[in-house]
Parts: sequence; structure tokens; C-alpha cells
Amino acid sequence: MALIQCEECKNNVSDKAEKCPHCGAPVIIPKQVIKIETNKPKLKYFPCRKCEHENIENTITCPKCHTFAPNKSAKELEGNRALAKNLGWVAAPALLIVSIKAIIAAPIATSFCILVSLISFPITRKIIKGKIKFIPNVWLTVLLYMIACVFAAQSQNKIDALEQEKKSAAIAIEEKAKSEAAEIENRKKYEEYKKTSDQIWIRIKGAIDSKKYETAKKEISIISPFKKYDQKLSTKVDSANELIAFRIAKDEIPSLLKKLKEYPDDNEALRIYKRLLTGDPSNKKYEKKANELQKKIDNDKKEAEALSQAESQVKSQFSPWDGSHRGLEKYIKETMNDPASYEHVSTNYWLFKDHMVVLTKFRGKNAFGGTVTNSVKAKVSLDGSNVTILEQYQ
Repeated sequence: MALIQCEECKNNVSDKAEKCPHCGAPVIIPKQVIKIETNKPKLKYFPCRKCEHENIENTITCPKCHTFAPNKSAKELEGNRALAKNLGWVAAPALLIVSIKAIIAAPIATSFCILVSLISFPITRKIIKGKIKFIPNVWLTVLLYMIACVFAAQSQNKIDALEQEKKSAAIAIEEKAKSEAAEIENRKKYEEYKKTSDQIWIRIKGAIDSKKYETAKKEISIISPFKKYDQKLSTKVDSANELIAFRIAKDEIPSLLKKLKEYPDDNEALRIYKRLLTGDPSNKKYEKKANELQKKIDNDKKEAEALSQAESQVKSQFSPWDGSHRGLEKYIKETMNDPASYEHVSTNYWLFKDHMVVLTKFRGKNAFGGTVTNSVKAKVSLDGSNVTILEQYQ
């Protein structure tokens, strides 16, 4: 219940009463006015700061006087001008320096960068504005800066590449100079060697005879660089090295024979027999054994490679779900009394050179309806095309 005003006496009366208790006039309930508002946004208009023409908010240019950003306040415009000025004084010199530095490496790209940097100087902008009555706003200037920076980065990369080439060339020249200096030094040492060669070879022979092999090797290593100057010296050095290797191997024969009694693997045994042949080259037994081991190792390697290839070939024949062999499983189901009762238990296989043997264990119902467990062993070709049953048992 609510109180309303009587239309006649203007006194308060209940909206449930039929007549006014004050004047007896019938109570009339006023109708509610429903105001419908639309969601259409209202357009905001602002006067142009120059000609006071009403423009919609964010208008780019005034249609009457063509003033740029007519709705912008003086404060906002001043802020944009300050940003452009600061950008010009800070970024323009930096871009100009980088561009001048890179002009040789990339003249076209750096020419654009130099042009953008010159336009961005506040003094230049002021001159351009006075001449052609137009100057890019701050965002257009920023865009030009971004494009120029991309060009500048590319130019800098080219400069870095050129500098790297220069460094590489300098290193090559330095290495060549060192090599030539080392060659001159070796020549001097070779001339000195020729004067004392007899004494040096006497020392080497004495060291070998007294089993001081490391001393002999050290003496030989000093004169080895001279081999390219003297063919006879080269032959002599090679012979000395072979003699040292022979003597060392000969001294090792007892210990090597002892190692053979420890049943080493084929690779270690081959190494031992080759070492024995170095110490006793005329021993036919060592030579025969070394050849047999080498042949066996080569055959084992080929078989291992063949098995590896076969392994990858046969993998596709087995189910990734339960490991069963698809071909053998198909054969088993075809020979069962109740193929629907087939249940795979396990599958194992053994891989050989040209075939594999597969053993599958499974459960199923026999002719009397009872569940039994059986096993089937089959010979399967590597490509899975041929399945031969070897034996079948419970």
C-alpha cells in the first residue's frame, strides 16, 4: 500500500481507497511513465582551437580550417612537441653517427638512416615546417626511427662481418709469418745438425743398444723436422724408429705370451699377436693367428650389422600391444576349435642370420569346452612371409 495525492483536494490518500475521505472524489491512480533509453553512444563535440568549428572527438583534421588535431589542448600539443624535440636531440645524433660509420658497408640503407636523422633534428624540423608548411607528427617520426634502426642494425652486421674478415686475414698473415720464421729457424738448426750429425747418431745407437729407448726417441724427435730437407735423413730416421719399436716389442714377448694364457677377448688377442709380430716378424705362427683373428673379428662385425638390420626388419611383425607375432597368431586361430576363445600369454623369439624362431604361449578352449594352455614354436622368415611350425605342445 502507498499514499498518493488526490486529484481534487491534493491531500494524501491510500491507493487502495475508492474515494477520497476528505472530499469524496474518486481516487485516480496515476499511470507510470516508462522511459526507454537506447544504448547508442552519444557523440561528443568539441570546438576547434583555431576556428571554433564543432568537431567530433578525436578528429584528425578540422574540415573547415584543416588544423591538425583540432580537439587537442595546448597542453597536450606542447607535450607532443617536447617529446619530439627530446627524441630529436637524443636519438638523431646517435643514429647519424652509426649511419656515417656504416656508409661504406651499406650505402643505400645508411643513406636512408642519415636522411631520417637529419629530419629529426629540431632545427631541421623548424626549417622544413617554415618552407613546406608540413612536418611529420611524433608517431610518424617514431615509425621512421624504427625503420632506420632496422637498416642501421643490418649495416652494423655487415661492418662486423667485414671486421671479422679483417681479423681472420690478420691472423692468417701472422700465422704465415710465424711459419716462415719457424722455417728459417729449422733451416739454421739443420745446418747445425749437419756439422754434428755423426755424434748425434752415435748417441742414438748407444741409447738403443743400452735399451734407453726414451732417450733415443727424444734425440730422434729433435732431428725429425729436418726430414723434408734430406731424403737420406728421412730414411735413416724411419729405420731408427722401426728398430726402436722392434726392440721394445721383442723385450715384451715374454709378458705378451703370458697375457695370451689369460684367454683375452678377440680384439685384445689380435693386438697382442700384432705386437708379437713386431718383435718377431718372421714368426709364421704369430702371423697366421693374427690373420685368423682379424678374419673372425671382421665376420663377427658383419654378422652383428646383419642382425641389427634384421632386428629392425622383424620388429614390425610383432604387436606393440602384447608382443605377439601376427603371422603365427593368425595360424594358431585358424587351427583352433574356438578361435574366439584365443588369449595370448607370451611370445619369445630368437634371431638368426636368415630367419628367426618364435615361441608363443596361449590359452583357448578345446573340443570339450575346457580352457587349456598350449605352446607353438615356429620358424619364420625375416620378412614374415613364410611361417613353418616346428613343434606344438601343451
